[in-house]
Amino acid sequence: MAEIAVQLTTQQMRELEEMARANGFSATDLASSAFSDGLARMYALPSTGGVVVPFQGLKTAGKGTKA
Repeated sequence: MAEIAVQLTTQQMRELEEMARANGFSATDLASSAFSDGLARMYALPSTGGVVVPFQGLKTAGKGTKA
């Protein structure tokens, strides 16, 4: 897997390490998981379960249309 370099401030690194310790992870594992989850939320399309919804026309003629 490709590596991604991230620069964190001292405060950000301290917070990452505290959160990792509190959840039983290493800082590297927690950061990797956070990046993976973020990318999945941004780029993965939701699953539709194979359901196809057809387009439906208007039920009645609207204003300005010929019926």
